[in-house]
Amino acid sequence: MARQIGVRLSDDLEQTVRDFRDNLHLKSESDVVTTFLTAAQKMPFETVVDFLYKGTANPTSRVRVEGYIPGGEADEIRPLDDTLTRAPDKITLRPDMYALIVVGNSMAALNGKSIQDGMFALFDPQKPRDNGCIAHVEFEEDGLCKCTVKKVLFKDGGEWVDLKPTNPDPRYKVRTMRTEDVVFKGVLVTAWRPG
Repeated sequence: MARQIGVRLSDDLEQTVRDFRDNLHLKSESDVVTTFLTAAQKMPFETVVDFLYKGTANPTSRVRVEGYIPGGEADEIRPLDDTLTRAPDKITLRPDMYALIVVGNSMAALNGKSIQDGMFALFDPQKPRDNGCIAHVEFEEDGLCKCTVKKVLFKDGGEWVDLKPTNPDPRYKVRTMRTEDVVFKGVLVTAWRPG
């Protein structure tokens, strides 16, 4: 399998790579290698070594944390450098998925998905932005790139979008914008408390 790209792997490692591919639902062996190498660039060295030589680490169990995102009024992301966290069990990650730490309680819902202050939120840039999804969105305001996490409600045939907090507290307001002025960075997969 990997021999096709000039790499000689042991039979055990070839099986590990096949398992890796099967778990990610990838179709080709070159996709496996490309996905693994992309993911490996963002993993701690020890994790890569454990996976390659011992087969003991799950290379997709950690996700990069890009920074802090406002869960209230839109503002700029406060970035973090080289930070990884363990993703919740039973979540299959891809290298393009990322986490943000939510600051604020506008998404602390009484029912349904609730994202409270200090929680990690996992986003998938490939997940469809369906009406009613919760998304990481960005837009320009006062010459600055602002971002937030909000429930996305399209209206007027998709020309306009409401960015709605899920917290019923009247302090948190719905923001209505032209859809073309909003960049949808990723759709929420799950949120969890660090632990």
